[in-house]
Amino acid sequence: WWRAASAPTLTSVAVLRFENAADDETLEYLSLALPDEMATLLTKSQGLAVRPFGYVDGDDPLASARARRVDHIVTGRYYLEDDQQLTLAIEAQHVPQERVIWRTRITTPAGDLLAMRGRIAQGVRQGLLPGLGARAVGSSGPTPAHDEAYQLYLRSLALPQQPTSTDRAIEMLERAVILEPTFAP
Repeated sequence: WWRAASAPTLTSVAVLRFENAADDETLEYLSLALPDEMATLLTKSQGLAVRPFGYVDGDDPLASARARRVDHIVTGRYYLEDDQQLTLAIEAQHVPQERVIWRTRITTPAGDLLAMRGRIAQGVRQGLLPGLGARAVGSSGPTPAHDEAYQLYLRSLALPQQPTSTDRAIEMLERAVILEPTFAP
């Protein structure tokens, strides 16, 4: 009884693949890269169990999350506006009650993914974590500062897990490390 009573309960959360709302082929890599950033930021908090990517089926996320006993899901969609602004809409839902607990909309210049990352991190810290009943623990580690290195990193995340694609991803990551060695860890 004592172990069960003193064991901390973790809130589970799954981040789903983001929707490329404009079907812009040049931005398709963001459908995996942006949720990966969200999941990485969430793992650096206390009280959360972040489920692996693909843990919840994207076709019927609420039913899948319920079946897998996931407390919250995070979904998103992004699109490029006519004025070359990249807009990202993210929301978190409480699965048992099927209600939105947090949402945000972020718009940055399309070529400035570092600004997008910064705004996502701010939204997670100030809105999503409190909505999930969690809190950030310490520093979130090194922050990327070189835009090209960060874009290479994001593009490498989205390459399929096949030998030729893996070789290409390794090349991209090696180039990113050369451009920004402090972010490599």
